[in-house]
Amino acid sequence: MDHLLLIEDDPDVLENLKDILEYYGYYVTTAKDGLEGYEKALDQLPDLIICDINLPEIDGFELLDMLKRNPDTYIIPFIFLTAMTDKSYLRKGMNLGADDYITKPYENKDIINAVQSKIDKYSDLRNRFTRNLEFLKDRITTSIPKHFSEPILSILGFTSVLKNNYNNFSDHERLSIIQNIFETGDIMQRMLDDYGLYLKINETSYEDLDVLEDEHSIATIINDVLEKECALLGIAKQMLIYTEPAMVMMNSLYTKKIITELAALTAILSYTNETITFNCSRKEEFYNIEVSFQSRGLTSSIIECIGNFDMYEGRDIEGLYATLSLSTIKLITEAHKGIFDIENKFYEQTIIRISLPCL
Repeated sequence: MDHLLLIEDDPDVLENLKDILEYYGYYVTTAKDGLEGYEKALDQLPDLIICDINLPEIDGFELLDMLKRNPDTYIIPFIFLTAMTDKSYLRKGMNLGADDYITKPYENKDIINAVQSKIDKYSDLRNRFTRNLEFLKDRITTSIPKHFSEPILSILGFTSVLKNNYNNFSDHERLSIIQNIFETGDIMQRMLDDYGLYLKINETSYEDLDVLEDEHSIATIINDVLEKECALLGIAKQMLIYTEPAMVMMNSLYTKKIITELAALTAILSYTNETITFNCSRKEEFYNIEVSFQSRGLTSSIIECIGNFDMYEGRDIEGLYATLSLSTIKLITEAHKGIFDIENKFYEQTIIRISLPCL
């Protein structure tokens, strides 16, 4: 029996469509918002997803984008259910990888025909992909630390999809997969760079830490690092940077590391084209760095594990990277007798605050 995941915030539409699909022999699970739908998609791996566009928490477009970044869910056919017929909406959904649109009001036959045709199209593809991914998981998870298995599996999973089904994808789909491989590889490299430093600082007292302090102008370093990193990360146009001069006693390599990590985090977590603000100023004996950006926010499990990366149990790659990166920043800050704080307004704004002792 084919398993469908139905995501709809209108309870009447949800129950009506569920009844129709079950009448035609499908097994249906439901979700009332985008966040619940995302979690169920990852946990249940349904054969097909039907999703409204206007949803609370995460809208349909953002949900589809998140699912297309995960090799486990990339191949699941996705149908939008919407009352909107504007061509810009249709184009946006198709560009993100939607397989079809069903507009409200709909006929029963429209739903069933769309669902079955997509399941038939993807069933063989999914079966072969699932076998390949399970083989990779068996080989990988027994030989490397758990926190690095997910990025590696993601890269191998997407590569396997592309290799074994190259001719089944359009140019746009192939480019999307290649972009996912590149972005995951970049996150993997950053995680490897961070992990050794995280272990070193986490296991060493301040007195024994090879800090090699030097006196430097922190504003100059912030501006130089952000100019370089934001250009590489493609977020230069989103940045608003305010800095005041001050002298700090801290290894300039650690200062550069903090700012580099903050730039990368904002690039990964912030909403596309939304403003990212670095506000850096001296107040009494501290130099305060405040970074604010619009984002989905950080889950409670990430917040709880900042500073204790090895306790994080999440499987999502962005969550793994955010936890490790923020843990590294926090430990560097506190090793130099500074203060780290984070304010998280879920699905609205994230604010990271770092205070470093001034001279």
